[in-house]
Amino acid sequence: MFDALARLSSQISEAYEHASEFGDLHLGDLHLLEITVGEDEENKDGNVNQWVALAVLQTYNPRRKVPRSSISIPELEQCLSKASFSAAQKSDRLLPIGLIKYCISFLQNEARTKSSYT
Repeated sequence: MFDALARLSSQISEAYEHASEFGDLHLGDLHLLEITVGEDEENKDGNVNQWVALAVLQTYNPRRKVPRSSISIPELEQCLSKASFSAAQKSDRLLPIGLIKYCISFLQNEARTKSSYT
């Protein structure tokens, strides 16, 4: 996932690294980044500003056998709610509630599938 975001903009990985350095990655946090996309030659229409949301949905502990926890569904719901609220504040566009419900349902099914293998 981070490779795809890095291809979108180097600003994303830099912001994530800074947040990590300053201890600002807590479960349930949502970091909103305004990035400029289209600084290359392919974009004939000029630069476009977009928002990227980094949601902290897992804990990390290098001392555990599996260092990353499972994705926290309650934290995902909280972060999607924050993203929707922020989108409403920044523009007239809201995250469609159907998309939010689909994401939650998909991740709950994934969590159930993974837990049945362990």
